[in-house]
Amino acid sequence: MASPAGTPAVLEQARARLLQGDALGARELIASSGVPQNGPVLHLAGLTAAVLSDFPAAITLLRQSLALNPANRRWKRDLAVALTAGSCFGEAETLLAELASEDPGSLDLAAAHAAALLRCGRATDAAEACRRSLDMCPDHPRTLLTLGQALIATESYPEAAAALEACLSIKPGQARAWDLLGDIRSHQIRPFAAMECREAAYRLQPNDIGALARVAWARFQTGDLDKAIADCRALIATGEATPETRSACLRMLLHDPAQDARTLRQEHERLSDTHATPALPVLRHAPPRREKTRIGYVWGEAANSPFRHFLSPLLSNHDRSAFDISLYATSRTPDSGASQFTQYDVGHLSPSELAEKIRADGAHILIDLTGHYFHQSLDLFAHRAAPVQAAFPNYPCTTGAPGVDYIFTDRWVCPPGSEYQYSEEPRFLPSGYLAWEPPAVLPLRTGHSERLTFGLFQRPAKYNPRFWDTVAAILTDCSGSALLVHYYSAELDEPDSRPSRNIYSELAQRGISADRVILRGARPLREHLALLAEADIALDTFPYNGQTTTCECLWMGVPVVTLTGEWHVARVGFELVSRAGLSYLAADSTTEYVRTAVRLAADPDALATGRERLRSCLRSSPVMDGAALARGMEQEIRLLLKIHENQIKG
Repeated sequence: MASPAGTPAVLEQARARLLQGDALGARELIASSGVPQNGPVLHLAGLTAAVLSDFPAAITLLRQSLALNPANRRWKRDLAVALTAGSCFGEAETLLAELASEDPGSLDLAAAHAAALLRCGRATDAAEACRRSLDMCPDHPRTLLTLGQALIATESYPEAAAALEACLSIKPGQARAWDLLGDIRSHQIRPFAAMECREAAYRLQPNDIGALARVAWARFQTGDLDKAIADCRALIATGEATPETRSACLRMLLHDPAQDARTLRQEHERLSDTHATPALPVLRHAPPRREKTRIGYVWGEAANSPFRHFLSPLLSNHDRSAFDISLYATSRTPDSGASQFTQYDVGHLSPSELAEKIRADGAHILIDLTGHYFHQSLDLFAHRAAPVQAAFPNYPCTTGAPGVDYIFTDRWVCPPGSEYQYSEEPRFLPSGYLAWEPPAVLPLRTGHSERLTFGLFQRPAKYNPRFWDTVAAILTDCSGSALLVHYYSAELDEPDSRPSRNIYSELAQRGISADRVILRGARPLREHLALLAEADIALDTFPYNGQTTTCECLWMGVPVVTLTGEWHVARVGFELVSRAGLSYLAADSTTEYVRTAVRLAADPDALATGRERLRSCLRSSPVMDGAALARGMEQEIRLLLKIHENQIKG
């Protein structure tokens, strides 16, 4: 960086310090120099402020310097960089457009201008600018990277992937390109391809906490549970893990067969307490006096979450003559489908700000619906936003969170003696805590199968050696039968993909040949339901049972054999089949699990003729009685408010 003519010696020293990385020293020298505020001085002061991340000051100083010398292209570019860093994207784009037009051969300027267009929300214009630049030089990695980003923003995923792959072929060390390609593979429902991209990005930035978090989640998505949990524990050990990372670790632990009810509760309490806001004392004042009781539900998952089909039967059946229902949506993608309820999109609010709002709204009771799933807001409950606070176990475990006093549950997932599995005080709903509505009504399959087919419809993280042993024992006893494996991954449709090879390998080690295995990947909803119906008998995973797929299978006339465990997540299958009047499908041991499946398989006529009966059993059961669930919830809420009132009086 050459010294401007006439710059005093003290400013030469300041410039040298800035180049050496001592921005604070440079700023002190400039401030104490007493030199006139000419263009070079203002420019150097602006650069110093930018290095110190004081972008408002940097932008002001660099504007002043450029006003004194508007023809200085370097100063104009420095101002554009500061404007971008300070989120003034529109002005930055204008300056970069001028610079690029003045020097049309500069690939770096063209790439910077395209990036500025993208930051302004003009993704289509950014992509066009990149293409014009690539016409001059097809192998410019920065332009290819920006083109990939712009095409992702326009949801042109195959083109975006091609641009990023071209960038990486030139510059394989571009971590950002690997991460973006991982985003695309995730969107394309290719978890193993996404994992490879995340791992490549992390190898290039091993000290990046965010990169390790993305690797952990990608590994979990592929079913590499041990590595995913180890990654999360390493993140937590740094002391820099976000609440989202800690919650992700807890979700993973639910799948771990080495855990039990006590260790799961301990882990939830430990990780919830580690960085949580200390819980305020219970509010010792009476709830607001109103004609109606106001229930506040906190909901974090997106509109397309499977739990939507469990949430709607509850919310839509509340007695509106006695209850006001408010839904606080903390997702960054608000759920417009819940517009029949009073909904507040509050994803932009901090826990303390949201607590203030809920207090101002006068909620009598606040109920969490999200647990440790995405966009959780459990820290909110430590702020005591409502006199009474509870959890509804969409998340099939305790929250472990300070300030969550009660959990709504039932005696199917929490039989007498197992109350210890929750850090919250359990409140038992007589009809069961789950009610479900089918996503679509399809005709049932008729007739017999060409060959008896067992169905496995759970994600790979739920598989474990004991489960595979049990599946192989069933297939061995039922010679000639097949196993249909179907879950949400496009890679499962490829016979030579890693997930396909993994499944073939697990079964081959146990004596089951690949010609008995049918693999089917992600499908649209109606095709997914029809594919479930191709199975004669579904095999539930353990210890983490299915929930949505169990309901869907029964709805499509497919019996689900399930193993009953000792804590909530391992008893959901038992709960659903028992409440549907199908308790003969629940086994107490793996031996009984195998016997149940083999006994069902021995009577193909009963399987063929029993499909309508299964749907009828489900339809007429408490599992599809949202009104009974809502009445049970309302009764418990009244009791909890009465308990709170008595505590205040006492």
